[in-house]
Amino acid sequence: MTEFILYVKDNSFLDLHNRAELLNDNNNLQALSLFIKSNPNIVKLNLAGCNIDSDKIKLLIDSINDSNITDLNIGNNKLGHEGAAEIAKLTKLINLGITYNGIGDVGTDELANKLLNLTYLNICKSDLTSEGAAKIANKLLNLTNLDISCNNIGDDGAAEIAKLPCLTKLRIARNNLSYTGIEELANLINCVIDTGNQEKEIFLSLLTEAKKNNLNGNLTSEDAKNILFKIALQNDTCNVIKHIINHPEKYPLAINLRNEQGLLHFYNYSMKMKDFVSQNAIVPEQEQQKKTLLRLVQDNSYDTNSANYSH
Repeated sequence: MTEFILYVKDNSFLDLHNRAELLNDNNNLQALSLFIKSNPNIVKLNLAGCNIDSDKIKLLIDSINDSNITDLNIGNNKLGHEGAAEIAKLTKLINLGITYNGIGDVGTDELANKLLNLTYLNICKSDLTSEGAAKIANKLLNLTNLDISCNNIGDDGAAEIAKLPCLTKLRIARNNLSYTGIEELANLINCVIDTGNQEKEIFLSLLTEAKKNNLNGNLTSEDAKNILFKIALQNDTCNVIKHIINHPEKYPLAINLRNEQGLLHFYNYSMKMKDFVSQNAIVPEQEQQKKTLLRLVQDNSYDTNSANYSH
């Protein structure tokens, strides 16, 4: 038991990170349990990378539950959903790191149903889908900091996470998010979000800024135009521009052939924007066809001349 005292920091943090050799049998686990019970000053415990499975954690749960520990990192172990069910008994936890444990949606459900005091949760790389994201969003309403990166929650999961009312920090990289998912995350207007993708983060920041300025959260034509122009000034943003132009129901851009001003005011806004449209031949029309800039300008010129001639 006395060996554990060597790993106590600041008289309150027991850091056994990657010390699997200290917990390699039941005797050592029982010794740790006794140490925790006899040191009520311990409020933070790091057991990451200690080769702990669902059986081993059972030997520690009671002592942790009876302690003053509110901050637990048990990432990079072998808990699975059964081990997650044991962790769910620690209802005093405020901070929990449980990454790389393969707990899946089932284990996440166990945690979400009982750990209602959590404000920080790191559940990175835990085999989650949108179902697991929904469990978190529906139950863990006090979360302010969430790392759900390296899972598979998709756009539906992003829509669920965007419902969390108190989030101020979110890591959600590598979750198969399209621009539709990014649009959902833009509803978290007071949250710092890491998507792991520069193009998507530019899009997200512009959307969030626009939503902050509109009480109803809807984008005006001016909002949509400003977003499109600002994105066009960045490098490597072709995909997001295509997304915007191909969704006129979300981005009311009055820049098609039916606009009485034609397209010239749109192209002349920025030479870079003009070059982009010319190279990619992207113009929103009801039939969603793509035409070259030359043809569009010719058509516009013909329509204008015809109108002048008729008068």
